[in-house]
Amino acid sequence: MQDPERTLSQELKEDVMKKSFMILSLLLLLFLFTSLFSQTKVTGDPMVKITSLSLKQDLNEIIPLISQDVSEMTGLPEGFITYYWSYFETIYCPGCEDVGIKKPIFVDLYVPGFMSQEEIQTVMKSLAQAIENHTDYRKKDLFTHTHVAEKFQLYIMGDIVTNWSQVGGPDE
Repeated sequence: MQDPERTLSQELKEDVMKKSFMILSLLLLLFLFTSLFSQTKVTGDPMVKITSLSLKQDLNEIIPLISQDVSEMTGLPEGFITYYWSYFETIYCPGCEDVGIKKPIFVDLYVPGFMSQEEIQTVMKSLAQAIENHTDYRKKDLFTHTHVAEKFQLYIMGDIVTNWSQVGGPDE
């Protein structure tokens, strides 16, 4: 016959071990999820234009939350990305309903010419996740495309950009 105190002690140890394992597993999953977005350290400074039908949510509350999330996921300082949100009066999107999109949202991502494809994709994925986190939109509702600002095609801070170092990028 087993000692009842020993059995209780063993049960407590097993319970603690199970809970510890679950907590460690959750922490590992959280770390892995976060690392999906932060594998690429983004060095560019994109600008984000979001356009949708009008929202019931307060944009003054939403945009800073999106900015904070994207900064955390990309490694970019919050001050590197400018966000602005405008509304469409109406959207006619034939075919959207057929794929389950009732109200599409459009994101124009303006990126400097020196950002790599991987960096651009990291920003796009981070934006999609942040918009889904803080609005009623799903990632599936987003249409995102880039506008690339190349050297000699960008006027900023009072001059034509002829070298990326003028705007905080690499020398060439």
